Amino acid sequence: MNKYHARVEFSYPDDFHPEANQGFRLSRYALSNLTKLHLGREELDIESFNHLRHEPNTLVSLTHTKDIAAAIIANHQDYKGIGIDIEWKNRKFRPGIEKFFLLESDDKGIGLLPLWCAKEAAYKALSPHYHGEKVLVIKDITINNSKFYINNIAQGEIIFENGDDYFLAIALMEKRK
Repeated sequence: MNKYHARVEFSYPDDFHPEANQGFRLSRYALSNLTKLHLGREELDIESFNHLRHEPNTLVSLTHTKDIAAAIIANHQDYKGIGIDIEWKNRKFRPGIEKFFLLESDDKGIGLLPLWCAKEAAYKALSPHYHGEKVLVIKDITINNSKFYINNIAQGEIIFENGDDYFLAIALMEKRK
């Protein structure tokens, strides 16, 4: 497996987990396609929110919102943590909501929605490894220059995908050499 692979899905077959809700079906369909392509078989069982049960060296992160989902897998030998988030570009925020996640040190030039996506992805990459004195929250994470930080210490990089109708953010925490 290369360093990481991501996939966005807009639909799934009718017979793919018909008992589950749409978000589950879309995100697991993206994961199904990734694991078939890169592991040679379908693997959908996730443990501890960050790796595949039968492939503990394969990290995973999922995201979904209405009618769209994405998944990412990566080799644990290369990364300590990974995260992904997706949002439709037409998503509206309630006025004043940014006070709950925006920091003075954040790169506001990328826009509110991509910043939100980046923080969500970074949270997913960080949370299994965070051992701070308090509970980690989105507002603890700074996004600047395509990197994410906790307490002014760089933790990893952010990769943005600007789709026609959506924003996607991928957070990658490379293992320290």
